[in-house]
Amino acid sequence: MIGLILEMVPMLFAIILRHAGVYTAEEIALVFRDKLIRLQSLYIEQFKRLHHRLREKRRHYLHAMKRPIPAPSIAT
Repeated sequence: MIGLILEMVPMLFAIILRHAGVYTAEEIALVFRDKLIRLQSLYIEQFKRLHHRLREKRRHYLHAMKRPIPAPSIAT
């Protein structure tokens, strides 16, 4: 187990130091493309949720409007 960890240490340092805060234009484009796709999916999910809430509130409103209006009592 320790031997496996010791073998992985140089590989981990290589991964960390590979970029060291410096990215190529292609890597930046891929990172931002993935972020934009994620953001787009979040916006779509939010829009669907809001659309569903709007339909539900409309349904409740229409249901409330169909209730019979109580007749005014005539006091004599």
